[in-house]
Amino acid sequence: MTSLFKETKLYLDNLFQDSWCDTQIHYAGEEFNHKELGIDKWVNPFYQPLSGRIKDYCGTTVNQGNLHVVCWADTDVDALELADNVIAFLNTNIDSTLYRIQNFEIADHGWNESNQVYVVITFSIEVLAR
Repeated sequence: MTSLFKETKLYLDNLFQDSWCDTQIHYAGEEFNHKELGIDKWVNPFYQPLSGRIKDYCGTTVNQGNLHVVCWADTDVDALELADNVIAFLNTNIDSTLYRIQNFEIADHGWNESNQVYVVITFSIEVLAR
């Protein structure tokens, strides 16, 4: 049996790695110190598998998950601009024959203890039957 959740995670990671050019990318589990690297903006994408269901009598399955992208910047305006760029990037680059972005929302928006601003965008993604 093929793991559509695994394939989706790998697809989305590779999409950012191969095509995102606006900023550095920080993947969960990687060492990353933006101050030491002299970076003032970056994104942190991560995929969260949610559910699967049988769609029809033939056993076609539909899998759904969320792609969360945390946009980090020094200012609120820069973080929001980065969020706009991520939304445009995904709408332009995701393979619509394999994945459907059902909707997106700003899941969180604030700043951390060092006054770095963040915007968390959550994309609800449906994996189309293969």
